Amino acid sequence: AAAAAAAAAAAPKSKPKPKPTTKPTPEKRPPQMVWRVSNPTPPPRARRWDTDVDGPALRVVSWNVNGIRALLDKDPRVLDRLAEEECADVVVLQETKIQEKHVADVDARVLAAYPHRLWNCSTTRLGYSGTALFSRIQPLALWSDPFTASSPQGGEHDGDEHSSQEFAGEGRVVVAEFPGCFVVGAYVPNSGGNLARLHARTQGWDPAAARYLGQLQARGKPVVFCGDLNVAHQPLDLWG
Repeated sequence: AAAAAAAAAAAPKSKPKPKPTTKPTPEKRPPQMVWRVSNPTPPPRARRWDTDVDGPALRVVSWNVNGIRALLDKDPRVLDRLAEEECADVVVLQETKIQEKHVADVDARVLAAYPHRLWNCSTTRLGYSGTALFSRIQPLALWSDPFTASSPQGGEHDGDEHSSQEFAGEGRVVVAEFPGCFVVGAYVPNSGGNLARLHARTQGWDPAAARYLGQLQARGKPVVFCGDLNVAHQPLDLWG
């Protein structure tokens, strides 16, 4: 009996089992949309024109740069390379998104081989919109914002007041006259969220721009109308 008691005393005591604990149920969060940035394959590039063409030719390149300072910070020579590769005589830009106080600094950084230039900055919404034109050939004249986007119901300054003032001061058009043609570069307004600017665009801007282009054609020269026209003529125009 004594030996059994000694053996029992020597045996290790079993530890009490821990009581099971219940983990708090995590709060369910609503599903969230995850954005993944991709770099899609660019659309097919049009065949480059031959440098030798019949008769005189003016090569015009247009690009919406979506912020020229950010573009140049990322690649300081991108505009120079574009102009060289395309053998451009004229380069037209949209959405420069700079203020007039930034022009001197940016102007000194781009397209030194194109000394004839015009900047048109937005003055009503700073850092918004904006266009520019650079020419290797000396134009006869340069000017900007040549028409008022007025309502077609009345005269040049009559009709729908909302349409006539909607796009004023947004720096959307630059024009150059050359001996053989006019070049009109435009950042055409889009209709905006919820089509808030649809009426001003279709009833104000579009008719006014068409009238102005017709007036230039009536002066006996071809008109090159280029830029970001904010239209989707074919599925390819929706790329990006």
